[in-house]
Amino acid sequence: MFRMNCALPWPPLLPSWICYMGSNVVSGSATGIVLATGNHTYLGTIAKNISGHRAATAFDKGISKVSILLIRFMLVMIPFVFLINGLTKGDWLEAFIFAVSVAVGSIFDIVTYLVMWHVFGCNSVEHQALFQSGWFVEGLLSQTLIVHMIRTRKIPFIQSRASWSVTGLTLLIMVLGIIIPFTSFGKSIGLEPLPLSYFPWLIGILLSYCVLTQAIKNWYIRKFVKWL
Repeated sequence: MFRMNCALPWPPLLPSWICYMGSNVVSGSATGIVLATGNHTYLGTIAKNISGHRAATAFDKGISKVSILLIRFMLVMIPFVFLINGLTKGDWLEAFIFAVSVAVGSIFDIVTYLVMWHVFGCNSVEHQALFQSGWFVEGLLSQTLIVHMIRTRKIPFIQSRASWSVTGLTLLIMVLGIIIPFTSFGKSIGLEPLPLSYFPWLIGILLSYCVLTQAIKNWYIRKFVKWL
């Protein structure tokens, strides 16, 4: 049996063998009954709530909507483009190739999304500016490069080069697109500087985009012996 070390007089209506949380045991021994363990205890409940799944933020919901939009675009727009071209031109193989070329851009948009989300951890409100910066730069540079990809039957920049004015404008747009997230203007529109580790991923995505576009273009030229 033990008694509590309490500065105040012991309440006469309470038994002396009750031990409350925060009590100091002076001496003695006792037999206890365990009523709850783990997550069922008070401290366990607190730990469970802290380590549990956080509620979805507005950023999480926005990213989820963008992902669903991209998937719906590929599932709806590509078959639509295929049917329209097939019905209007009567050449279903050419229509199929054109629909595949439309899908190429969407594929690398999704790849960029996955890289920013999983590699750079842009999955919370605190990192939404970084997510937007990575998406902005990749989107601008890929759309700029596609102009050079479709302007010639050959491999751009290697077998065929655009005029100096077009090439210079392309370089200017790409450089400005990379610099903007590092400027006060970029900060004012919700962007932030990108880490150096982002740029190897960017180069890999853009090179893959160009290689796949060139492969589809060569397939089209071999089949129809013409280009746009």
